[in-house]
Amino acid sequence: MIGVRKIFCRGRGFGFTLIELLVVIAVIAVLLGMTICVGLRKFDRWAKDLPMLRFVAIRDFV
Repeated sequence: MIGVRKIFCRGRGFGFTLIELLVVIAVIAVLLGMTICVGLRKFDRWAKDLPMLRFVAIRDFV
């Protein structure tokens, strides 16, 4: 493909093209986003189960 050059590890036999790099970044971003969303959802459920504990913890931090 014209215009897509190897930008890393040039001349060593392996490297990433720009498109591959963008795909890897997108996959990592999606995985991170999913992990953060699941973690927040679990924390939310736990916080709803124990509202007094959350209130006490917030009061202690402040």
